[in-house]
Amino acid sequence: MGHKINPEVEISVLILLRSGSSQRDIQKHLKCSDIQLSKGAIHKIIHGLRNKRNTINAGLPIPSNNDPPKKASKTVIRKIDRLTSKENPPGQRTIANMVKLSQRHTPTRQIGQPPLGACCNGTRKICYTRSQEEAEKFGCPKREKFSEKIMVLGAITSRGVLHLIKVSQNTKISYARYVNDVLKPLLKKKFQNSTPQTTTKLMYITKKRPITLPHIPSDTKKTLRSGEAQKLSKNTLIHVKSPNISPMDFFGFGHLKQKMFNKYPSTKNGFWKLLQDEWRKITPEMCQGVFSAWKKRCRTVAQVHGEHIEQIKDIHRHRI
Repeated sequence: MGHKINPEVEISVLILLRSGSSQRDIQKHLKCSDIQLSKGAIHKIIHGLRNKRNTINAGLPIPSNNDPPKKASKTVIRKIDRLTSKENPPGQRTIANMVKLSQRHTPTRQIGQPPLGACCNGTRKICYTRSQEEAEKFGCPKREKFSEKIMVLGAITSRGVLHLIKVSQNTKISYARYVNDVLKPLLKKKFQNSTPQTTTKLMYITKKRPITLPHIPSDTKKTLRSGEAQKLSKNTLIHVKSPNISPMDFFGFGHLKQKMFNKYPSTKNGFWKLLQDEWRKITPEMCQGVFSAWKKRCRTVAQVHGEHIEQIKDIHRHRI
């Protein structure tokens, strides 16, 4: 135990604290008066950590400790287990505040995951599983550093959505890349698997290409028509290019982005799996409700020859 501090010095420290002085300023002021006091001692005086020793010397009962408990009871452990079993569990600090438990002395992760928190002679238990096997309940996947941006391609039909196509990073969208990896898989595989009996009755309507996408030559269109006996829309049937008539851009991927805001994947494969799961939840009824509301908008845009009928920023502020 360190040397006792004069009560007059403690009073001086509290007076300087009330005047707005910091701990460093208090130490300098006391040093000018030939009083050597460390920052730790000043911290104990300010936060009243010396009250326990003073009450014991005075023969008074020890004051109650309002600090969070260092050990978790069975009720707290069950509550933590219930919080961590959710699909999107809160963070460790949030759980510690909810159960009123000290995160410093008893980390929430060690309570929620006993095998990882247990000490095994300086080593930890590591669970190795194959990609097809499910991990244990207390398995903690390793977090990976990956880019938050990912490019995907998708399509919505009257019978549901098709599987997303993932575009690799740092890919240059050229003519060959667009035809071989985007257009042909959609026409030959995706649509045929979803509608195998009505393939000849399908007609694919595409809007005018943006500046970032390549132009599709006429010979490629003829090859696609002859090879699959399917119809591609003519240029005269393409709608007027305008941001006001893009329900796919506004609803499909806009809905997907909003759903992914509350997801916190730890790996890139997990992020891709969440994208696919949320994309499959889009039903034809949802699409029908969106497209039926856009009929009047499309007619209005066609009447004004593609000019904007409202501010675009108001469209993006609307939540689906």
